[in-house]
Amino acid sequence: MRASASPSPVHTIFVSLLCSFILTACDDWTLENEVLQPNNTDDSSFFYLLKENNLSLTQEKTVYVPVYSDIFVSGGGKLNLAITLSIRNTDFKYPLIVNNVNYYNTAGKLIENYLKVPYLLEPMASTHFFVSQADARGGIGANFIVKWSANKLANKPVVEAVMAGSTGTQGMSFMSTGREIEDNEQASFAPKSE
Repeated sequence: MRASASPSPVHTIFVSLLCSFILTACDDWTLENEVLQPNNTDDSSFFYLLKENNLSLTQEKTVYVPVYSDIFVSGGGKLNLAITLSIRNTDFKYPLIVNNVNYYNTAGKLIENYLKVPYLLEPMASTHFFVSQADARGGIGANFIVKWSANKLANKPVVEAVMAGSTGTQGMSFMSTGREIEDNEQASFAPKSE
């Protein structure tokens, strides 16, 4: 019997480069052809449409979450990022009502209204909303506005976003925490009539 010869270093390098090229090409194809999913449908047992509002809701708040659908990288190029907005009910007893989840671009224009009606999030449960890495409509100054309500004794929720992106063999991820803001959406800058 003849001993099998080991592959030459040139052959090994060639095969490694070929595999890397194929995997990178497949990754790019997936990003461009990905179906955008606004929310995980597996949440339906603990995050569901609020049919009757017989809850005592005395807390109503608005949270601003800065997010980035792309960022500048070395050399002046841009890297698109996927965004996962996470809403976590931190209370052991009271449900959280998520009234509205809106996604705005850098210019402040509404891109998506993810919830048109209130949803109930069970105690200690979490839900999320996802923006694909291929969706760069938000830009570097994008944001989510989350409106919620709960019982006055309930803990405030944690609302944060994780951004992640990769190209080739390089990747990055980071988080952004929501900040409570005043809801002055109805404010008008027109002069008051006397």
